[in-house]
Amino acid sequence: SLVNIYTLTEYCVFCLFLSDASSKLQLQCEDSEQDLNKQLKQNKTNEELLERYRCEIEEVKLKHRKLRLRFENQLLQLIEQHKQLDYAFNPKRLPDELKKAEDIKHQLSSAEQVKLAQLHKLDEELEEAKKQKQFETEDAQILE
Repeated sequence: SLVNIYTLTEYCVFCLFLSDASSKLQLQCEDSEQDLNKQLKQNKTNEELLERYRCEIEEVKLKHRKLRLRFENQLLQLIEQHKQLDYAFNPKRLPDELKKAEDIKHQLSSAEQVKLAQLHKLDEELEEAKKQKQFETEDAQILE
């Protein structure tokens, strides 16, 4: 019966050990569950923050793209203006431009001479018409 008591005592000690171990495991499990919940919450917060940062990055990329396109358009316009100015003010073209200007001046001068001659002829015709009218008026007065 001493053996049974000893065995029973060992059994009770073992049960106490198991109970203590179970309690410790239960606490560890609860702690792990709390840690897991904290980690899940932190992960969700991090994912939301990451998504917000992605959106901000996309907005910045879009703004930069718009700025780059605007800059490229301005650059293309400046290049075109430069080409036009280079063409217009190129010293190699100066002799040709001067010749064109002289030719136009000569054409305008010739046209002016033609118009002046036409104007002079019209003046003469007008004077002749006035004289003719004056003679007709004098003749009509004489006949009356």
